Amino acid sequence: MSKPISLNLINTEIGSFKDEMKGLLIQEIIFLGAKRYAYWYKDLNNQRVEQSIYAGIERNSLTFKYFKQLLIKINNNLLNKIPFTTLDYL
Repeated sequence: MSKPISLNLINTEIGSFKDEMKGLLIQEIIFLGAKRYAYWYKDLNNQRVEQSIYAGIERNSLTFKYFKQLLIKINNNLLNKIPFTTLDYL
């Protein structure tokens, strides 16, 4: 996102954006699918805090590093299924 969301769009009404981070910024996030994501942010003491959600697994039990490893594995598996050669791009 290149600029902040307008404050008039953030409130507690249904269908509106919610500030669940209380003004803190997520530094990096990985989405693997529905109810499968991890992110990290710096708290008010400038300490790194990692959060993870993976359906069927205890909340925050998977590290951000583990999600990165999963993402790399998924991407490699997808790339191996795409039939192309380097000649396709010449």
